[in-house]
Amino acid sequence: MVLMVEAGNAYSTKVEKGQMSAYYDMLSQYPDDSLRQAFRDHIRSSEWFPKVSQVIALIEGSAKQKSADSWGRVLKEIRQTGSYGEPRVSPEIAEAIAKIGGWKHVCSLTHRELEFKSKDFAEVITSPANGIEYKPTTQRLN
Repeated sequence: MVLMVEAGNAYSTKVEKGQMSAYYDMLSQYPDDSLRQAFRDHIRSSEWFPKVSQVIALIEGSAKQKSADSWGRVLKEIRQTGSYGEPRVSPEIAEAIAKIGGWKHVCSLTHRELEFKSKDFAEVITSPANGIEYKPTTQRLN
């Protein structure tokens, strides 16, 4: 992986074959342009060779950013669609909504209750233990 060798050169670090293989396994799902940009951004902002999680965070955004963006989409769909409609959200967001009570329940909450529910949503959407895989596509929520 040329990017890893370049990053190794930037940090005066030798990149081992096993390390390259592990990084490749974890990062091969991402487009080359995104990976190149993430490595370059990391090199500009850090003194240390990037960990896989740091590269992924640069590509996908931090968990906190992802959670806030996803919750913003939920609030937008509440305003635009309401409880009787079928909101267009990603499968990841749809699953998180289902885990915090479902679409009709979320739509019935007051503004104040939605503030508290956003914390439950953030916990579900960012926790790997919940088994939700991030895929930024949209679909209708049932």
